[in-house]
Amino acid sequence: MVKKMLPILLLLILTSGCLGLGKPEVLSYKSEWGEITESYSEIITKMDVKNPNPFSIPLKAIDLTLYINNIELGKGRSIGDATLKPNAITTITILTKIDNSKIPEWWVSHIKNGEVSELLLKGNLIFNLIITEFKFPFEERDEIRTDILRGFKVDEKLSFGPLAANVKINPRWGEVKRDYTQIMLDTVIDSDVSFRLKGIKYEVLMNGIKIGEGYYDKDVEIGRNTKFTLELRLDNDKLDDWWVSHLKNGERSEVEIIVTGVFDLAGKTFEVDLIREKTSFRTEILT
Repeated sequence: MVKKMLPILLLLILTSGCLGLGKPEVLSYKSEWGEITESYSEIITKMDVKNPNPFSIPLKAIDLTLYINNIELGKGRSIGDATLKPNAITTITILTKIDNSKIPEWWVSHIKNGEVSELLLKGNLIFNLIITEFKFPFEERDEIRTDILRGFKVDEKLSFGPLAANVKINPRWGEVKRDYTQIMLDTVIDSDVSFRLKGIKYEVLMNGIKIGEGYYDKDVEIGRNTKFTLELRLDNDKLDDWWVSHLKNGERSEVEIIVTGVFDLAGKTFEVDLIREKTSFRTEILT
C-alpha cells in the first residue's frame, strides 16, 4: 500500500516543471522492509527520478508521516541530498521507521472498525531555494482489510466419549480493550443423550506465538439444541511480537485456535476438541 501511494509524489514533483522546460519523471520505485527489531520496523523506498533539464532541481528532501486509523505509526525522510541532477536519473532513498509499540493500539482500532484500517501518508517535498526552504505538502490514503476469524466456523459431528453430537460454532469479536481482545464463540450442541460441560481450555497462536490461553469453568447441561457462548481472551501485549513475525513472514500470519471442552458423562470425564483449526491472513502494506 505504501508502494502504491508513493506515485502521488510524481504528481507533486511535476509541479516543479514551472522551474524550466522539462518535467521530471518517476521512472520506478520500490519499497521493501528493512531492519525489523522488537522496537521498530523499517520501510526502505528507492525512487528513480529522471530530470530532463540541463539544470538541477533543488529538491532538498522528502519527509513523511505514516498514520493508520489516525494513529501515528512512524516517520520517514529521504536520506541525504535529494537534488535532481541535470540530464540524469537520481535515486532518492526514503527511510521510514514504524514504532512497534503502537501496534496494540492499531490492533484495537482495526478490530473495532470491522477489520478495516485507513492508511494515511502525509508529508512534504522540501525545496532548497537558497535563502529559504519551501515545503510542498502531499497526502494519500489507502486501506488495510483482514478477515482473521474466517475459517473458524464449525458445523460437524463430534464424538463425546461413547456418544456423538452435532456441534455448530460461529466466531465473532467481543470486547476490544487496550489490554485484551475477546473472541466469542456462539455454540450450539445437539445431543440425544444428556451430559454436562464442566470447563473449557483454549489456546490461540499467531505464527506460533501464543497470544491467548486459559481455562475456565463452564457448567452447562447439554441436551437437545443446547445454546451457549464461549469466550477466548487475547493478550494485546503480545501483539508487538506477533507484528515482527508477521513482517518477517512476508506480511502473512497463520492463526491457530484450539478449544477443548471438558465434559462429564455418567461420572466419567472426557476432553474433546471443539475447534482445532488453522487459517491465515495477509496484509499488503508494501504491495
